[in-house]
Parts: sequence; C-alpha cells; structure tokens
Amino acid sequence: MAGMTKRAMRVLETAVESLPANDAAQATAQLASLHLVIGEPHEALRLLKRTIPVLRRQIDALWYARALTSRGVAQTRLGRFAAADRDFAAAEILFVSQGDAFDAAGMRQNRGWNAAYAGDIPAALEHYDAAELAFAELGVPGGDLPLDRAELLLRAGLGIEARAMADQAVEQLAAAGMRGLRANALLLASQAALASGEPALALRRAAQARSEFGRQSLRGWKALAGYAAVRARWGAGDLSTRSLRLACTNAHELTAARLMGPALDARLIAGRTALALGRRPEARHELAYVAHARTQGTAEQRSRGWMAAALLRIDEGQRPSAFRALRAGLAVIDRHRATMGATELRAHASNHATDLATLGQRLAIESGRPAAVLEWTERWRGAALRLPPVRPPDDAELAADLAALRDVHTELQRAAAEGAPTVSMARRRAALEASVLRRTRRVSGTAVEADLIATPHDLTTALRDAALVELAAVDDHIVGVTLVDGRLQLHPLGDVPTVLSELDSIRFSLRRLAFAHGSAASVAGARAAATHSARLLDELLLAPLSRAIGDRRLVVVPPGGLHTLPWSLLPSCANRDVTIAPSATTWLRCAQSKPPRAKRVVLVAGPGLAGADDEVLGLGALHRGSIVLTGGAATAAATSAALDGAALAHVAAHGTFRGDNPLFSSLVLADGPLTVYDLERLTRAPYRFILSSCDSGIAGVRAGDELMGLAAAMFPLGTAGIVASVVPVPDGATRPLMVALHERLIEGATLSGALANARATLDPEDPAQYAAGAAFVAIGAH
Repeated sequence: MAGMTKRAMRVLETAVESLPANDAAQATAQLASLHLVIGEPHEALRLLKRTIPVLRRQIDALWYARALTSRGVAQTRLGRFAAADRDFAAAEILFVSQGDAFDAAGMRQNRGWNAAYAGDIPAALEHYDAAELAFAELGVPGGDLPLDRAELLLRAGLGIEARAMADQAVEQLAAAGMRGLRANALLLASQAALASGEPALALRRAAQARSEFGRQSLRGWKALAGYAAVRARWGAGDLSTRSLRLACTNAHELTAARLMGPALDARLIAGRTALALGRRPEARHELAYVAHARTQGTAEQRSRGWMAAALLRIDEGQRPSAFRALRAGLAVIDRHRATMGATELRAHASNHATDLATLGQRLAIESGRPAAVLEWTERWRGAALRLPPVRPPDDAELAADLAALRDVHTELQRAAAEGAPTVSMARRRAALEASVLRRTRRVSGTAVEADLIATPHDLTTALRDAALVELAAVDDHIVGVTLVDGRLQLHPLGDVPTVLSELDSIRFSLRRLAFAHGSAASVAGARAAATHSARLLDELLLAPLSRAIGDRRLVVVPPGGLHTLPWSLLPSCANRDVTIAPSATTWLRCAQSKPPRAKRVVLVAGPGLAGADDEVLGLGALHRGSIVLTGGAATAAATSAALDGAALAHVAAHGTFRGDNPLFSSLVLADGPLTVYDLERLTRAPYRFILSSCDSGIAGVRAGDELMGLAAAMFPLGTAGIVASVVPVPDGATRPLMVALHERLIEGATLSGALANARATLDPEDPAQYAAGAAFVAIGAH
C-alpha cells in the first residue's frame, strides 16, 4: 500500500520458501494477493489453486476466507462474475462466523465491485450502501470504498460526480501517504475528466498515474494509465501517427497484463485512427481483432465489438451489413439500459451508444435516404423514455427523506430571509439528496425492452393532416426529415453553432422583455433583437421546409439543445398549431394513449407566486367540480394524491430547474418542493398537465438527446400532453393566457391547438404578455 511493491514481493517469496508448510500456505495466499495488486490475476489463481485446499484442511476460517477473497478478485478481473460473487459471499459468511465484522463489510464492498464490473449497477449500489452502513456502525472509514463508488458512477455515465469524488480522494490519499491508492485515484480522475469533456486534464492525470505506477513496478496498472492517456488523446481529436503508435503499444501492454476489456478498446481506437490516416491494413488488423469480441464480455465490450464490425464492413463497401452491426450494438446497450430502474441511470446509459448511433446517423445522411435518417435519429433519441417506468418501491425511508427535504427547504428560505446562518441546513439538504439518489439508483429494471421505434406508416396514420419535422444535429450540421401525407423528404439546414448562438440571443431578449428591464428604448431594443433572432432561426430551421409542410399543424422533434427554443416566435410557426416531442416514438405513444375514464380536473396554486391563487380560483369557476388546492391546503402530499390519475392538472407554482441533477427540479408547494422523484411515485401521472411556472419545460440534455426534468419525466408515467414554459415568465403575467387556454380546452381543442388560439388573444404590444405567450410550448400530444 505504501508503493514498495518489489520489496514486498521479495519478502513474500522468501517467506514461502522458508516457512513450515502451514505458514507457507498463508504466505502463498498473501503472495497471490500481491500478484493481484500488480495486475497478474492468472498467476494469482495458479497460486491460490495450490494453497486454498491446504487452508481449508487447516480449518483456519480467517485465512481460508482471505484466500477466497483473493480468488474472487482474480475471478472478477477475468470476467468470471458469478464465480467471483460466490467466493465473496462465502468469505463474508466465514468472516461473520469469526466475529470479523470489518472484513465482512469488505466482502459486501467486493460484491458491489464485482457487480459493477458485470454491469449490474443497481446490485452494485445496494452492496456499496450495505458496506458503507456496516463501516459506519463500526466507526471506521471505508478504505477505498469512495474509489469504488466513483468508478461505478463513471460506468453509469455520471462523469461529473465521479470526477468530484476522485479528485477528493487524490487529495485525501496524498495527505495520508498512501501512494498506491493515490495512483488509483489519479487514474480514476483521468477517466472521469475525459467523461466530463476535459481531455487535456484527463491526459495530465493519466501521465501522473502512469509515472506513479511505474515507480511501484505495477505493470498492469501502468498499462491502464497508458490506456487512459490513449482515450484522452482520442477524445481530444488527436489522429496523429504518434497517437496511433501509442494506442498500438498500449494495446499490447494491456494484452500482456490480461486486461482484455481495455485492450479491446485501445485496439478499436488504434483501428479508427489508422482508418483516419488512410492506413487500411493496420486498421483492418486491429478492427478484426476487436470485432471477434462482439458476442462476449460486458455490454460495453460487446458494443465496441459491433462498432468494429461495422467499421470493417464500411471499409469493405458493405453498407447494409454495417447498419445491421450498428443495430446489434445498440440492442446490446438497450438491453443493458433495461436492467436499470432509475430514470437518471437509464438516461446516462446512452453515453455508451454515442459512437454507434452517430455513425449510423452519418451513414444514413450520406445515403440520402430520409427513411434511414429518421430511423437512426429515432433509434438513439430519448431511448430512456421508451422504457416502461419502474417506480421506486413503497419505501418509507425514501418517503421520509423526500419529506425531510421539503422541511429543510422551508427552513433554508426562512433563515435566508432572516439573515441567519444556513451552512448546517445546506449540509443537511445535501445529505438528504445523496440519500434519495442512493435509494432510487438501487432500483432494478424489469428487463422489459423498450418500445419499438415508430415506423413511417404508423406515424402517417397518427399524424393525419399534420406534418412531422424531425431535426438531427450531426457533425455540427442540422438536417431535417419531413413526413407529410406519407411522403418522407430530407432537407439540409443550418449549422449548429449559429443556431445555438441565435437561441441564446432570443432567450436573453425574452428575459429582458418578461421583466421589462431598462428604459422603454431598451425594451424596444430587446423586442427587435428577439424578432431578428427568430427570423434568422426560422431561415436556418423551418423556412427551407415550407414547400413540404405548407400550413399544416406541426409536430417538431428537435435535437436536445433546441428544446428550450420558444418556437411560436419563428415566423413559420406564427399562429400555427405546433407541438414539440422528445422523439417521434414518444409522440406516437402519446397520440395513441387513451384518457382516464374519470374526467377529474386538479388545480393547484403554490405559495409566493403573485396571482397564482386568483388564476387557480378563476380556472375553478370554468371547471365545475374540480379539485382546487390553494394556500396551506396545497401540500406535496395533497397535491400528489390529487394528481394521481387526473385527466387534467394545472399547477401554478414557482418552478426550479436543477442543472446539477434535473430530477431534483421541483414545483414549490405550501410545505416545500415537489420534485421529480416525488412525481415518479405516482401510479399514473395526469393525462394532460399544465405547468404555469417559470422554466417548467426546461430539461437537462444528456447523450442521445435524453431529456431529464419535470416535463420529460411525465411521459413514461402516462402523461400524453404538457404545456410548460421554456423561458422565465413574470409572476402574474400568465393568467390571461391560461384562462384563454382552458376555455379552448373545454371547447374540445387539443393542448397545442388551445395554446395557439390562446396566444392570439394576448396583447402583442404588452412586453410581459408577449414574453408570456412566447414562453409556453406544447409538448407531446392531445
């Protein structure tokens, strides 16, 4: 652990040779453990095969348990996960029988580590939580448990969380003088930095880790640090001959150390780099090696194997066969995603499909076939939303944590208003949020595969007289696919950087209009800027489609970054019925869904929102017999009970979007925030849901255009249509729009049609009403 590996090896080898047989067996078990440390699992197994029978005959439970532990670690390293779990479970029983609670807790940690390598994230989290609780009850630190947790977060696609945990471990281990574990933490920090989009930092951390492992003569770990450097260079777009040479060398180092998963990935990077450099023989050699692994190993390894197979087939000119390989790779990720129950983990699983899906989209665009572009955009887009929901168990402790979060929120607001200290309460809130995360992430999936992606035929039937516009962003360019009366067309559109720049401009201008910042001239300037940006965005996105879409109703499926666009401001959308959808597949499911038999209407007003009570009471007069919750009656519990299975729900409350974890985004009620985690506990979300609050339609965007936020979370739970805002709106400015919206709904309009008609009743000269009308979008169907 101090990094003196060579010395440790000499001492143990001498001990094995000089000690009596029984003691030599124990020293052999320790020597096997050291071979694991230096990355030699096969040698460790060879030694353990010799010593485990001796230790079993000695009836020495502790040493027998230690040897089983080492064998379990070796089995995990070699991908024999079921055998490893049996060894760890048996060792745990032996440690408990000897009253060794500390090592028994370590076995739960090892079982979590093994499950993480096997790709069973919910099981890994459950084991880690049990281990942490056991260590806490003993009053001792959990050793390298934080590193194991960080590695698991990284595997789950939560790079930012993993990086923070790894960076903290680097500092703590350096202070403790534990050079061995510090090198592991540096390696993990490198991997997490790359996952967080910082390849330069990842390369520096990898170099530090490689140097440290080299000083300790840890060949296997040194090879893994080299692998981190290879991945960082690839992530930075370095396609040089030097990068190719380093990747090939590293692949051989990893193979020699029997680290087959990383070795395959290094070979895949080498193959892709060689392709980019035009060195086909080298590329084909490396890719063929990786392609052989497409039917074995973890989900990540198999998906990489299919990626390599697809690249080989493209090089051979076999495009149809390449598409089949890419579909097979995505199917591997889809099955892996289905094993998870937590919305957050499902969304992040799309990280593993990025390369496969992007290559499929690129090939589809090159083919010029709009049906192929639609298929490959839909295969990846919003895949987590296609899965049936897995609601958290009826967990009293989870419910208690969520209730405690509301209490802390109220205390924090009160303390902040009074100028009192808030540090301890902020810590309490962070601890509660961490507890909620752990409980929800442990939920396993149902292994039920996602809905099949929508076909043009099914979409045509559901669209009727509407037009579908699906936009895809590939290689910084946007293409559009239109589906009108059964006819698909492909359209080249604007470039991504320009579109995003104008999107930022229009949102900034709308915020100024909403709150009338500055002089009259300044407000007029903001209006002009918004109009200018809207015209440019229209020219980039929709105007080129005018001949295809005519004046039809629109169903727009944008890439993730454009879900915050106030579409009604674009000239092509003026006075038009427009609905937005996370994917065409999600829209189709919403369009085909049936409303609940009970026509229950729920109207809720949260605290501190000017005009909310008047808005809700006025709507109550329109909807006779509705459930109206205002003031102290609008608690989280009462609201959740009313929302469950409602035909129409309207919540006028302050909304908060949490970029760090969108599932903690919330609506503020009388007793505190109602988060997405609370809403996921509903049996069935409201069929139609209107969120009359700021930023209620904002979602965090993850790989695969996975959307995470208040609005997006409702679709898997049964909501068919939502009206929500994508930019801030001033308190009290929404009432005229909402009254007009509900009047049209009562008349039988769809949500998108009602919103378009309601928007037309507003005063276009009033900056606040103009901004409020633009802020709200219809999402979904019905």
